[in-house]
Amino acid sequence: GKPKNLLVVINPIGGTGRARQTYDKKVAPLFKLAGIVVDIKVTERSNHGYEIGKSVDESKCDGIVVVSGDGLYHEVLNGLIIKTQEENNVDYNDVNSQLVSPTLPIGVIPAGTGNGVAGLTCGVIDVETSALHIIKGEHHKACVIDINVKDKHVIYGGLLMGYGFFSDLIKKAESRRWMKIMRYPGIFSYLFINKNNNYFFLDDKIVL
Repeated sequence: GKPKNLLVVINPIGGTGRARQTYDKKVAPLFKLAGIVVDIKVTERSNHGYEIGKSVDESKCDGIVVVSGDGLYHEVLNGLIIKTQEENNVDYNDVNSQLVSPTLPIGVIPAGTGNGVAGLTCGVIDVETSALHIIKGEHHKACVIDINVKDKHVIYGGLLMGYGFFSDLIKKAESRRWMKIMRYPGIFSYLFINKNNNYFFLDDKIVL
C-alpha cells in the first residue's frame, strides 16, 4: 500500500552537493501533500548509511528513502540486509545459506553522481517522477549480488559488480569525494595511463 511514514536519508555532499536543497524544494512538498510523515537523517561520515540501514526500526516506518546516488543506496541496502540476516539467525558468511529478503522497501531520489538504480526502477532519472513512484507505493523486486571471498562475506551489490579497471575506478573515486563529479573523469585518466593486468576465477550461486 501507500506509505504513511518514511525514513529519509540524505547525503549532503553527493553529486553536486545539493541533495538537501533538492529534497526540500522538490520532494518534501509532494510528501506533505500526500500526508506522509518523514523522519530525516543526514549522513555525517563514510558508511553512515550502512549504520542507518542496520539500526532502522521497522515498526516506525513503511520504507526508507535515499536522497543521493547509487553509493548511499548500497550503504543502506547492505546495512538492511545484514540486519535481516542477524534477526533471522542466518550465517551470511556461508555461501550455502539461504538469505532472508528484507521486508522494508528502499526508494531512491536521484541526487548523486551515479543514479543508475533510480533510472532502472523508474525508467527515467527525474526527482519528481521518483517521488511520485514512492508516494504511490510502487514496489519492484531487485536482484542482489553477494561478494564472498574465502568463506567470508565482503559486500552486497544491488546494481552491478566489476573487477579490475572498473572496480579500481570506483574504489579510488570513493576516497576522493572532495573532487565531486570531477573525480570520475580525473581518476579514469589516471588509471588508464597507469593500468595493470590481473586475473581471477569467479564462481556464482543464487543466494537471495
